[in-house]
Amino acid sequence: MTRRHLVLGLAAAPTVWALRRVLRNEFVLTNEAEQVVRDLTVDIGGQEFRYDRLRPDEVVSGRFVAPDDEANFAVRGRYADGRAFAGTTGYVAWEDVGRTFRLVVLADGLTTR
Repeated sequence: MTRRHLVLGLAAAPTVWALRRVLRNEFVLTNEAEQVVRDLTVDIGGQEFRYDRLRPDEVVSGRFVAPDDEANFAVRGRYADGRAFAGTTGYVAWEDVGRTFRLVVLADGLTTR
């Protein structure tokens, strides 16, 4: 490898990192259930995110690439009182790039905003 290739590679690294960050989507999930949520799983197009315990009003997030086709967020978990919940919400298409999706866990299920 020549010095020129090394310099070009080092110069390109921040650009590649920035593009990856911009081209990835993000979900932001807020627990508005007024109780702890346990064993929370968010799945979008086969990319799975797990959270053991979310306190009331706690916010978590995850970055993901757009699915090959179309997908919904599949969310499941358990409230502190033992009730389980599961459902799908939101809609992500292959052309979605650099978007932020807001998900909310409520006392009676989940929703998007």
